[in-house]
Amino acid sequence: FVYKVNSPNTRSQPQLLLRKFHYPEEKMPSPWHGFPNAAKWMLAEAGEFTRESFRLQEPLQAPKNREETNSEEWNSLCAKAEKEIALGRLSKLVLSRKISFKLTRAEYETLLEKIPLRLFFPSDDKTFRFALKSDGHLFFGASPELLFRRRNGQIFIPAIAGTAPLDPQKSEDEQKEELLQSEKNRSEHSFVVRGILNSLRAIGLEAKAAEEPEIMRVPGLFHLFTPIFAQDNSSLSGDLILEA
Repeated sequence: FVYKVNSPNTRSQPQLLLRKFHYPEEKMPSPWHGFPNAAKWMLAEAGEFTRESFRLQEPLQAPKNREETNSEEWNSLCAKAEKEIALGRLSKLVLSRKISFKLTRAEYETLLEKIPLRLFFPSDDKTFRFALKSDGHLFFGASPELLFRRRNGQIFIPAIAGTAPLDPQKSEDEQKEELLQSEKNRSEHSFVVRGILNSLRAIGLEAKAAEEPEIMRVPGLFHLFTPIFAQDNSSLSGDLILEA
């Protein structure tokens, strides 16, 4: 969506464009709700919304006061996951580690001010940006994954799973081929493709996926990617598709 606001430095109306971000129209919040100072800063500094006006400054530094999962807890969790898979109770499980930072009030205010500016800065990194703010909490990120796109009588869902880090010592073609031939990554990818297809078919959609995955290149990573399409059924609400 686009947020227009009067600028004190020009007669035109600069457009603060939050790209690659979808929200149902009937539930659309004010895009800069909770970030009035950020919007004022952008206009005061830029006057007009151009890429050159928003060159990023130095990277935000993570606070030093941090807590994270220790190796003993992590190894124990991995052992439990392996056992469940061996017993056949699970087919695929994605584990993650948590890192917590204790912020001072000043650090919190700085992050609240800076994150929206960094997050919605024009970029060609093929990610979808999101930020949700509620009761002083901010949930944000940048992901190559799109839940679904509904357009011109068709629903599109990208299945993205199976990842390899970029190795500067190898050619990109060599790394892409290694990922395509990786039994582990192809197996993980097939779980996601089947899961999406089954979910869509369960709500009555005729979903089809490409037979072979492609390679998606994002900064620092390669992903296996399979496009999935279904003919739209106008009687289905967006919320139902989202839930599926």
